Amino acid sequence: MSYVLAGYGATFMTLGAYAAYLLARQRKLVRSK
Repeated sequence: MSYVLAGYGATFMTLGAYAAYLLARQRKLVRSK
């Protein structure tokens, strides 16, 4: 059961990091205009 929770945690962290990357990129694009 713990490996399932670990999998969910890894997926959540990956999605969170990707979302932060998109937000940072969007801010840079808006700032460059």
